[in-house]
This record gives sequence, structure tokens and C-alpha cells, in this order.
Amino acid sequence: MASSRMPQHDLPSNAQAIPQEDSNKQREDYNSTYNNENKQGRMVGGPVNGGVVNFGDTHNNTRNTQYTIGDQTNRIVVAPGTEKIHQGDQHFHFHNVSALSMWSTKLSSAKKKFNLESLIREEELEQLKDIRVKKIPEEIGQIGKGAYGKVLLFKFEDGSIRAGKKPKINLDNKSPEEESQLKRYLSYALGEIKILHQLDHERIISFYGFYLDQGQMIIFMEAMRGSVKDEINEEGCLTEMKAMNYFIQATEGLVYLHSRRPAIVHRDIKCENLLLTTEYNVKLADFGLAIHLVIDDGSKTNLSTAPKSFVGTHLFHAPEIIQAVNKPEAYGRKSDIWSLACTLVQMISGASTETIHQVRHLEDIYQQQSNSNEHEYEKNWGGIPKITEESNSCKKGAEQGDAEAQNKLGDAYCFGQGVIQSYEDAVKWYTKSAEQGNANAQIMLGVMYQYGRGASQSDEEAVKWYNKSAQQGHANAQCNLGVMYEKGKGVIHSYEEAVKWYRRAAEQGNADAQYNLGDMYRNGRGILPSNKEAVKWYTTSAEQEYADAQFNLGLMYENGEGVPQSDEEAVSWYRKASQQGNADGQFNLGVMYRDGRGVPQSDVEAVKWYRKAAEQGHAVAQHNLGVMYRNGQGVKQSYEEAAGWYRKSAEQGDAVSQYNLGLMYCNGHGVPQSNVEAVNWYRKSAEHGNADAQFNLGVMYRDGRGVPQSDVEAVKWYTKSAEQGHADAQCSLGSMYQIGRGVPQSDKEAVKWYNKSAEQGHTVAQHYLSVMHKNGQGVKQSYEEAAGWYRKSAEQGRADAQLNLGVKYGNGQGVPQSDEVAERNRKLAEQGNADAQCYLGYIYMSGKGVPQSDEEAVKWYRKSAEQGNASAQFNLGVKYDNGKGVPQSDEEAVKWYRKSAEQGQADAQFNLGVKYDNGKGVKQSYEEAVKWYRKSAEQGNASGQFSLGAKYGNGQGVPQSDEEAVKWYRKSAEQGNANAQFNLGVMYDTGKGVPQSDEEAVKWYRKSAEQGNASAQFNLGVKYDNGKGVPQSDEEAVKWYRKSAEQGNANAQFILGVMYNNGQGVKQSYEEAVKWYRKSAEQGNASAQLNLGVKYDNGQGVPQSDEEAVKWYRKSAEQGNASAQSNLSEISSKGRKLVKYLQRLIN
Repeated sequence: MASSRMPQHDLPSNAQAIPQEDSNKQREDYNSTYNNENKQGRMVGGPVNGGVVNFGDTHNNTRNTQYTIGDQTNRIVVAPGTEKIHQGDQHFHFHNVSALSMWSTKLSSAKKKFNLESLIREEELEQLKDIRVKKIPEEIGQIGKGAYGKVLLFKFEDGSIRAGKKPKINLDNKSPEEESQLKRYLSYALGEIKILHQLDHERIISFYGFYLDQGQMIIFMEAMRGSVKDEINEEGCLTEMKAMNYFIQATEGLVYLHSRRPAIVHRDIKCENLLLTTEYNVKLADFGLAIHLVIDDGSKTNLSTAPKSFVGTHLFHAPEIIQAVNKPEAYGRKSDIWSLACTLVQMISGASTETIHQVRHLEDIYQQQSNSNEHEYEKNWGGIPKITEESNSCKKGAEQGDAEAQNKLGDAYCFGQGVIQSYEDAVKWYTKSAEQGNANAQIMLGVMYQYGRGASQSDEEAVKWYNKSAQQGHANAQCNLGVMYEKGKGVIHSYEEAVKWYRRAAEQGNADAQYNLGDMYRNGRGILPSNKEAVKWYTTSAEQEYADAQFNLGLMYENGEGVPQSDEEAVSWYRKASQQGNADGQFNLGVMYRDGRGVPQSDVEAVKWYRKAAEQGHAVAQHNLGVMYRNGQGVKQSYEEAAGWYRKSAEQGDAVSQYNLGLMYCNGHGVPQSNVEAVNWYRKSAEHGNADAQFNLGVMYRDGRGVPQSDVEAVKWYTKSAEQGHADAQCSLGSMYQIGRGVPQSDKEAVKWYNKSAEQGHTVAQHYLSVMHKNGQGVKQSYEEAAGWYRKSAEQGRADAQLNLGVKYGNGQGVPQSDEVAERNRKLAEQGNADAQCYLGYIYMSGKGVPQSDEEAVKWYRKSAEQGNASAQFNLGVKYDNGKGVPQSDEEAVKWYRKSAEQGQADAQFNLGVKYDNGKGVKQSYEEAVKWYRKSAEQGNASGQFSLGAKYGNGQGVPQSDEEAVKWYRKSAEQGNANAQFNLGVMYDTGKGVPQSDEEAVKWYRKSAEQGNASAQFNLGVKYDNGKGVPQSDEEAVKWYRKSAEQGNANAQFILGVMYNNGQGVKQSYEEAVKWYRKSAEQGNASAQLNLGVKYDNGQGVPQSDEEAVKWYRKSAEQGNASAQSNLSEISSKGRKLVKYLQRLIN
């Protein structure tokens, strides 16, 4: 009968503790004030709306002049907004209601009093019954009021605070005409309710139902902090960064409305209807005029119940709306988009107008179309310049050769003042004026040439005209000429000439030049460096409200350069710069509040100023704001907000933010977990040279997370990080060299990198380095060096290092003999030194220099443990666990393990996990076991890593995950844990959590097998037997089967018996086959029991014996072995036939 063999993969449980090598690190914060040594400025030519027009790129190190012509501050008249009322510390605001505001219109005398509910059809109310609030919640205050009515705060039964808009309605004495109008407006309100009820999007204001009775209606929505229009009113205009942020968010809401089926058209998009949450996120509001858009046959547009008149706000109307009075089909997606674009113009400029020629055209259309009293329009269109008599007079003078008139006409064309803007015409008239010696025209002509506006770009021409103007004493031209010399544009580069011209302009009071001259003194360019002179010129510029100078002056006070160091003065100047919108000043002021320097420490104030800088696009402020959200400092903790600000900074190229965003993706904090995205951001940061990111990218390649697994790439990034001094990377790189992963194996290189890491205090590297010195791997064998590194590691609390150091003392290896040490430690211990007490416990435990005594060891461990020594607490737990020196007690063991574990002792955390795993001394709990295994594993404890991997593999206490199992097995395996190496081999063998690979399986089986793991030895034998991952070799198979079999592995014993039976890889021998079958069979191996029965049945290697054959067949058959059951049946039948034959002979 043929025998069979089936190799088995088993997953052993817990193993001994060995340290780990790496972990992900979170970069916390920029810990110092942002020191902008060379603040960038800009060269400007002239004003637009009272500000400056920037014709070119920013200039490094210098800030040039603002050139102002006349009074160009434009102003727009804005209709009064909603009155704000403060409620305690919170400031809420609610929007006006376009449709409902009409309800407050005073109507003429009437005939009767109405019931509000009676004006709505019953079937309509039935449709809305699920969102109708039956009882008015508790009213807790008023947050807004206007002609339309009030906005109130209500507290609902669940404790939530919501806003309710309550229109002002007078139901007394309504005429039939007024009743009809009231019904129409009521239909608008119900239309808004129906639309809001359908919507669910983060960019749409949330709706919470409505209340209606005979005399009042209240619509409940979320309370908001205010509107975008409020911010414009407060700030004049918004920064480009903030405006774009609001615009993008509003666009998201509009896309949602337009993408619905049927689409929803808002019809009243304006800044007043862009509301802000407390976190400054935009939500679209006021759907009183919104309608459904239905497309018939792909051509005709229908609007639901649209009025045949203008609705919305005319300054935000698209041209097709204005041209199509009484044609409601003109409203659509495009008209909403036009209105939204107008909000962006208003946010950035503070005005609500379109371009000049467009508005004029619209004005004409309004005048032509608006022939009734149906519409009320504002008459002021934002101070738009029109051609005036003065403009015509200026043109006549210019044509007659008047230089000043020519200059003014150049300005008019340059800035579009009363004429269509034309840079070419501007250059033409500036040239005529400049050639007559007009200094203002000369500088403007220089600007036009420098930036290529209306003329071919030419730095040489720019310098020529700046020089002519400067020679006439024009301060702005002198400053600009200084910039050209400093940059070497159009002239030979000369710091000395730059200083000369800056000084001339500065002495005339030019703030830009004063600032630039301060920079030249500070950096020693073209003049001897002098912080004192730098402060002098920064001060004169700062006193003219020059924000960059104020910022730099703050830096000088903070650093004590040129002035006595003073955080208070620094704060004063940073604040002045900040109040003018200087982002660097705002950031530094945030840092000062965060650190409590020069001001009382306040995370709330730090967040406030970080936010202001961040909203202007300041990358470092965005990063720090992300840190504040991540840590919950000064704001409510929010990973989502943290990730959002990290992203803004990261997208600007900030390496630390890129790294932190990678961590957020890696851990799934605030963003969906994604190893691919984590790798993406780690890589960006790593390529910028961030050492933490380089290290983590190496980890991702090593583990094959988010990228194909590659030891070569892992080594590449570890090396980049290690060369920057990253201790974790140095330790990991040492490990790669030691085990030969991604690089040729080299103990010498391993020692080199372990040494670099160890010298930085890395305890794992210190531990490995001590082992290398002890074993003479890569270095000359030295117990003294080994003991030295054990000591360094032990002093940082590593229990295994402390134990090894104790052994060294006990053996006198590299340290004084233990008799002397024991006596010295005894004196310290008796004086109450906890470390000495713990070490004295080691000495008694090992019996080196003193009689071995577990009782004495326990005594000294206890004294140390009661003082809080974590190592002693751990060792005392071990004594109770093993019942040595004390009665065995799982409860006491758990007690001391817990005390040590709570102090972060990794071995104690692992052992406590084992207790929960097995339910000894505590109630069994896989969840608690996982908790403590994880704490231990994250500190690098190899046993904790292995056990955590096993839990993920089996799905005990955590969701089953082969990928996570592989991750933790690998960490443990790379530290030499034999069981983890075996299990990692199994994962590669079966393709669980990693791509199947016989070669990788063999690699890890071999590492484990060489450490004596019997299961790994057996599986390695199977690989040689089958020729998978290695060349087929019966001899090698037998070699590894034998090693495993000699350790008692029943499967290996059985297979070894088969090899002897068949003469594969060994000389054929039934006797040896029987020997190994028997060893395996006695352990219950059913196949071995079957084969042993066959041997007795056939008399091969043993005397023939039916009794023994039956005995082993029966044992195998009882385990369900079909062959054994068949053989047992046959031998029984054979016995019955023999009995019948003998009976016939007798008869």
C-alpha cells in the first residue's frame, strides 16, 4: 500500500522579546520665529483704485516705490445690510430673504383678517408634514433684524442651537388684491422650503424644518457667523487667497445645484447670500427665488413658476437677463455662473461692478428696458470714470504740446481714466512728455519699458528714463534706479550705485528707499554692514507705515540686532505690520503669542494671527495652523482642518507640510487612509530633502505599502535620510546591511551606521551595537565596548540592555568582577537608590558574586519597584509569573506588569498582553491583548510585533488583515525573531498579504530554521523536496527534515520515515523508516500511524504482526484516515477467512 506525505504550515504563538528598529515620526512645528532675512519687495508704477499696480515679478531683497498719481480711491455705495446682534461670546448672522422681505411692504386698506394656514392648499401642507415642526422651540435670543422681519436663535430639545427666520407679517384687514399678493409670496416661501428639503451638501445651508400656525411662519436653518459681504464691509476687500477659497467653495455648491435632476437655478447669487460657518467655510443660502430647470427635447428651457419680471440683484445680472425682460427662460445655469463671477470681482475689489464698457452697456439697456416703476435700481455704479470735460481739455492741451497735459493723458490711458485703457497710447503720450523733461512721465515711461507694457520690454530703456527722472531729484525714480543697479538689470550690477541712489531717495523721505537702504546695511551690500544703521533706516520707513520695514524692525528687536533685544518691541512692530496685512508680521506675531514672548501666552491669539497669514498664502503659517488644529491648541481639535491647512502649505512646496500630510494619509487622520497618497507626499517632501520623509519613504518601500516592495529603494531613501543625521534611518540602514537586504551583507557597514545612530542616543542601535561588539561582528570582539553600549542603552531604560549589563558584570566581561560591583551596589541599594536595588536584584538572580537566591532577588526588586522603577516592576512580575522566590500568582504578576507597562516598559507591555491573551490573572480579552501588544510593538519590541501580527492574521481583537499581519511580522522578523521569520515565510508561501513568492518564503524559512525553529526547518525541507524557490535536492530536504524531526516535529518525523522507506536522499532502510514512523505515530500523526501499520502488516523493518498492524491501523482510522480504515477492514476480513479454513480442517 502506498504512503503519502502532506507538509503542514503551522503558526506558533508568542516568542521572546527583541527590540525593533524604526517608527514613523511626526514633525511637530516650526519652533522659532520666521526670520525673513531678505524680505521680498516689488517694483510698482502707479495706482489702481487707490492701491498699486504690479507690472512684474517680485524682487528679491528690495521693496521699491509706490508711485501715486492723484486721488484714485474708488468707492461703491452699498445698500444697508442686516443689523447684527451679539449673543454672548458667539456672533451669529442670518441672510436676508429676498422673497419674504416683500411681505413687510405696507399695503393699502383692506376688508378682513386672514388665517395664514388657510392661504395654503391642504394637499401642499400634507406633502410637507414630515418637515413641519409642531412646537416652537425655546427662543434664546435675536441675532438679526431687517425690513423683512427677524432672525432668532432657538434651542431645540436635543440641545442643538439653530437659527429661525421669522418674516414680519400683518394679516389684518387685507384687500382681495393684497390677499393675492400674499398668497404669491407665500408660495415663494414654500418653494424655498421644498427646495431646501431636497438638498444635502456641505456647501448648502442646512435646513431643519418650518413652523406654521394661523399667524406666523418660522423657517429653521443652521446659524452662521456672517456673510462674505460682512467681511468685505469690514475689510474693504479680501485677499486673493481668501477670495479664491470662498469662490471655489461657492462654485462647489453651485455645481451641486446645477448637477441635480432637474437642475436648480439659484437666481440670486451675491456675496450677501454666501454665508460663512464658524470655521470660515462658505454655504449658499436664500433659495426664495430658486427654481427648477427642465429641458424639453434638448432644446427648450422651462422654469417652474417664474415671475415675468426681474428677480435677484441687478448688479449681478447677466446681460441676457437684462436684455430679456419678461422672458423667464433667460434664467439658467449660465446666468448663475455670471452672478458668481461678479461675487469674485466684489470680493477682490470691494466693488460690485463689471468692467467699464460692460457696465455702460448695461446702464443703457436698463434705461431702455426699465420703463415702469417696477424696478428700483441704485444710481451709483461704483465711481466708474466717464469722459468728462476735464478729460477733453487735457487731450487738447496734450495735442498742443503741453508736457503736463501729455503726462496726464498718459496716465489716463495707462489706468483707463475716462478713456479705454491703452498701454500703447500711454507710452506715446509719456514719451512726448518725457522728452520735454517731465520727471513724472520719465519714471512712468521707465516702468512701461521695464515691464513691457505698450512698448518692447527693455531694461536698458527703463534705466535710461529712470536716470533722467532721478537726476531731476524724483525720489521714486531714484529708488527704482537703485533697484536696477542692485539687480544688474539694464546696467552693470553695482551694490555701491544701488546704495547711492537708495540714499538719495531715502533722504527725501521715500519709505521704499529707506527700507531698501536698511536692507543694504543689514546685509553689508555696497556698504560696511551695520545693524545700527539698518535699524535707523527701517525705523524711518516704518514710521511712515511701511509694513515690510515694520516687520524687519520687529526682527531686529527680537534678535537684538542693532538695538537692545526686546520681545515687547518686536511684538509692537510685528503688530503694526500685521495690521497692515503683512503676512510675515502676522505669522511672527502668531509665534510670539504661541511662545508667550512679549505678550501673555495665548494659543487662541496665535491661531488668529496664523490664520490671517495663512489666508494670504503664507506657507509656514498654513503649516503651523495645521499643527494647532492637529493638537487642538487654541481651536477645537480637528484632523480634517489640520489636513486641509497642511495641504495648502504642501501645495506651495513646504517640505514639512508635505511630510505631515503624508503622515495624515498614512494614519487616515482627517483624510481617507491611503498608502499611495502617503507615498506621494512623502516623496515630494523627501525630494525637497526632508530627512523624516526620506526615512518614512524608505519604510514604505521596505514594507511594500503604497509602492511595490523594494529593498533597494528602501536602502536608497534610508541612506539619504541617514546622511542627514536621522537616527532612525541610520539604525534601519545598519539593519539592512546586517541582514543583507537591498545591499550586499556587510557587518562592517552595519556597525558604521549603528554607531552613528547610537551616538545620538538611539537605544535600539545601542543594543545592536553592543551585540556586534560582543560577537565580534564587523568589529574586533570587545566585551568592554559591548558593556559600554549596553550601559548606554540600559541608562535609557531598556530592560534587555540592563539584563545584559548585569550578565556582563556577572561574567566580568568588559567590566569589573561582580564581587566588587555587588558590594558597591549593595551600599547604594541600602541607601535607597532604586537603580542600585534593581541591579542588586539582577546579581542575586544570576548568582554571580553572591549566592544565587530568587528570594533575595525578589526582595531587592520589590524595594526598587515600590519606588517606581519600571525595570524592577517588570522583573518582579516575572518572578510572580514563574513562581520563583515567591508563590506563583498570575494576579500579582499582572499587577506588577501593569505598573511597569504604564510607564512605557515594552517587555512589560508585551507580557501584560500575553496575560490578557491567555486570560491568566485577568479576564480574557483579545482587545486588551492587542492594545498592549501594540504599545510594545510600537516601541520596537519584537515579541510584541510578532504577537500583534498573529492577532491581525487570526482576526482576534482586531479586524482580520493579512497586510497588517505581514507588516508586523516583518518588523519582528528583521530583528531576528525566529517565529516571525517563519510566519513571514508562510505568508510569502501562501501569497497572503504579499505577492506569492517561493524565493522569499525560502529566504525567511532559512533565517528561522538557522535559529532552530522546527516548523521552519520542516517547511524548508519541503521546499527542497519539491524544488520550489530552491533547486530540488533530496539530500538538503533530508538534512532539514532531520533537524526538525530531532526537535520532535511529528510531520518532519513522518516525512523522514518516508525518505528512508524510499531511499530518497539517504540509504534505503526500513528499520530507519519504522523508527521515524513510530516517533511521529506516537505523537498522533495519522499518516505515520497508517505507514507504521503497513510495516507491521508486511513485516518490513519489524517482525510481521497482525496485532501491531491492527493496533496502528485502528489509531489512524479513529482520526478518519480512509486508507487506514480500508486496511483495517481488509485485515479483519483476512482473519475471518483464516478461522473458517481452520474450522474446515478440524471437521
